[in-house]
Amino acid sequence: MKKTGKTYAIIDVETTGGMAGASRITEVSAFLFDGERVVDEFTSLVNPQMPIPGFITQLTGIDDDMVRSAPTFEEIARPLLEVIGNSTFVAHNVNFDFGMIRGEYRRVGYAFDAPKLCSVKLARKYLPGFKSYSLGRICEQLNIPINGRHRARGDAEATVELFRLIMDASGGHPTVGNDSWVSKMPEGFDRRLVDDLPESSGILYFKNQNGDVIYVEGARDLYKAAIKQLNANSQKAHDLRNALASIDFEEVNSELIVSLKAANEHRKHLPDFNKNLKTSAYQLVAETDMFGYTQLQVVSQRSYHGVWNEFQTKKLAENHLAMLRDKYHLCAQLTGQADRSKCQKAGKFTCPGPCHQLESADSYQLRVVSALRHELPEKGTFALLEPAAEQERAFILFENYEYVGYGQFNEEYDSLSSFDDFKAYVTTDFLAPEKVVTIRKFLGGKQPMKKLIFDEQGICLKMV
Repeated sequence: MKKTGKTYAIIDVETTGGMAGASRITEVSAFLFDGERVVDEFTSLVNPQMPIPGFITQLTGIDDDMVRSAPTFEEIARPLLEVIGNSTFVAHNVNFDFGMIRGEYRRVGYAFDAPKLCSVKLARKYLPGFKSYSLGRICEQLNIPINGRHRARGDAEATVELFRLIMDASGGHPTVGNDSWVSKMPEGFDRRLVDDLPESSGILYFKNQNGDVIYVEGARDLYKAAIKQLNANSQKAHDLRNALASIDFEEVNSELIVSLKAANEHRKHLPDFNKNLKTSAYQLVAETDMFGYTQLQVVSQRSYHGVWNEFQTKKLAENHLAMLRDKYHLCAQLTGQADRSKCQKAGKFTCPGPCHQLESADSYQLRVVSALRHELPEKGTFALLEPAAEQERAFILFENYEYVGYGQFNEEYDSLSSFDDFKAYVTTDFLAPEKVVTIRKFLGGKQPMKKLIFDEQGICLKMV
């Protein structure tokens, strides 16, 4: 089997227990595998800086005396990372080993991350038919010796041999997902464009031979998102596969920022193969007419770039628009609620007459902007914080009703005490209408966003 150019860090850890947050590593072993042979390795006992429970010692044979003079994880962090490098992280039940390694690196101030593969899932897919896929049982059934069961080096070495069989069975491209998409691709397509995508969140770009973006998506899992698009059976998916020449991506570790950046990229590239977003039955949309005046309209079952609000019934939508018209003195004609003849009484207009260009577009736009501010999900000067899964926190910032942009920070938000503190982390952005829908979604989610309110001097008053 030819080498694919990818490398795999095949890893096993022994620990003080089964919970990544509360347990510590007592031994780690990593083998760097290039698809044919092991090219580097690292193994070490680790001082967990906590007692090892008796039942763990019975399982692994590692006791407190063995690790007392062993290096701490901080002392082995660099040489271990040098072996792992940019490789794909492979382990048997990978989420446990990966979580333990990432937790240890976090304790020493390093944000560890890597693409990962689970040899349990891979074995089930490429080596089917066995009753058990635990490391001990699958190795026994495949005649793979384990020289030291429940010790890091012995288990990692056995996983290397298991992974070697998986590589052979997969043709050198092991993936956990369904490979049916491959047969649908045009002849000569390089599947590594997909196989090399990380299983992390970000922005996915499909490009044609000219380098033009023909499809863009904000995804929680870039690899799975690509597979889903390429495996579809529609005519549009067929045309997309034929037009696809390259794939690019940007990793973004925030669902909120992924949504906002994806909206920007969609507006920037207007890709040919993007689907319209699913929407509610009726929408309030804003569009500029040929004379430069903004028209607010209620439309049915359509997806516009200019969506400012969504409603389940036409009556709710029209009543809401009527409220905006009356409150902000908008033109009935330009809000779709009267024809030109009804705007006029004996040559006099009930509003300054923008529909007849008697009021300038700039003047009328001031009232439209006030009305659209009403559609914003929140008011004032504030920061909205995304619920944090990791140390980084994502947020969006508003100043005097105006959307400033989005950002992320690694510090505890308690250390950020002013508007300027947050603004220092901001990527300046513009508030496209579809982003209002995104913000509403996050505000009403299962884990609502926290709101930090600032006073006129930019000092944080409270969090709600």
